Amino acid sequence: MAKRWLITGVSSGIGKALMDAVIAHGDTVVGTVRKLPSDDAPLPDNARLAILDVTDPASIARGVAEAVDWMGGLDVLVNNAGSGMFGVVEACSIDDFRKVLEVNYFGLISVTQAVLPHLRESKGTLVNLGSISSFIAMGGTAPYGSAKHAVLGLTESLHEELKPLGVKVIAAMPGGFRSHFWNEGSNTIREGLDDIYGQYPAGQIRTRTQEHAGNEMGDPAKLASVLIELASHDDPPLFLMLGGDALDYASQKRDAMVAELEAYQAVGRATAFDG
Repeated sequence: MAKRWLITGVSSGIGKALMDAVIAHGDTVVGTVRKLPSDDAPLPDNARLAILDVTDPASIARGVAEAVDWMGGLDVLVNNAGSGMFGVVEACSIDDFRKVLEVNYFGLISVTQAVLPHLRESKGTLVNLGSISSFIAMGGTAPYGSAKHAVLGLTESLHEELKPLGVKVIAAMPGGFRSHFWNEGSNTIREGLDDIYGQYPAGQIRTRTQEHAGNEMGDPAKLASVLIELASHDDPPLFLMLGGDALDYASQKRDAMVAELEAYQAVGRATAFDG
């Protein structure tokens, strides 16, 4: 059965790949952009673009209303829009943290709140497209990673709230995918304090990401195919790691967490009242 999709942030990268795949699959889709492309290339009859800025409540209301009116409802929301902010904590200002949270976290909440009545009606699927940074905090990535961690916590809460209402929730956490994330100008890297951090991986974030760009393991088209398939499942996974690198990182953290949990059982339990 054909589904009706709303995907935020489809101008490039994974969002664009997903919209293209949904179109090819024969579903109906509205993809959101902050401004319409200059080439104004025609879209097939089952697709449309809508202007939506996730940091502007009025824009969200207009964009969601336009999408729902055109499609006659909504079955799948993919919160994909986001931006990157990187650097060691000491080199980043509090405004840097606020800026990335405004887009990646508060913007996602605002879109989700606007769409939830429609997903409840259709008993649809909510996909929050995070990152392996939602689960693994790496040095030099704190602004972006902490925002993505916040999204993961929000998604877990949404899962508990919406499951009894028939709405499915997925926290998708990709590793490295060739989506131009590192070379499309959507990221900011705060540098400085090289005399302190420069010899360590956390202080080498620009070099590390430049080496990574274009060599990522993941194929965005295959990621899109997975999401299209899972959007039709009655009981999709809440935690969806995508990519071998994401699975490896997650497994390493899982093993470390289990080891520490076991090693400090007695310490943790000793904090209870005596008696």
